[in-house]
Amino acid sequence: MPQKRLPSSLRTRRESRPWKAASSKRSRGDTSDPIRRTVARSGLPSGLARHRPHYWVVVSNNSRNAHLLSVLTVMITTTAPRAPRPSYVPLTKSRDSFEGWVVCDDIGPIRKEVLGHLRGSLSPPTMRLVDIGLAAALSLPRPA
Repeated sequence: MPQKRLPSSLRTRRESRPWKAASSKRSRGDTSDPIRRTVARSGLPSGLARHRPHYWVVVSNNSRNAHLLSVLTVMITTTAPRAPRPSYVPLTKSRDSFEGWVVCDDIGPIRKEVLGHLRGSLSPPTMRLVDIGLAAALSLPRPA
């Protein structure tokens, strides 16, 4: 019995073009999975044309990151919010090596092969603020 193929929208890159190996923007020496708090620069996440290359913070837990092909991320921007929002987390140079805001409203998956070079990580106190921002964006109870 012949094996059925998935529609092209559900196939991974490797399944849709098995003769061509999936390319990776990450460095060859970097074979580890991205961990929570990691900041990476990436272009078009999930095929969204409205996003230019930005920095993205990995917010998914490490066991999920190890077992799936994508990680959940939120965007870092230098554009200030028009009005204060609980889902915008400010970054300061005193705690982190990045400036701007983490936009917890802009959460989504990015495939590991599309994730750019890892640029650093956020501090644990900043990640606690990101957790609070994610809870506000998703209407969840505020973490303790």
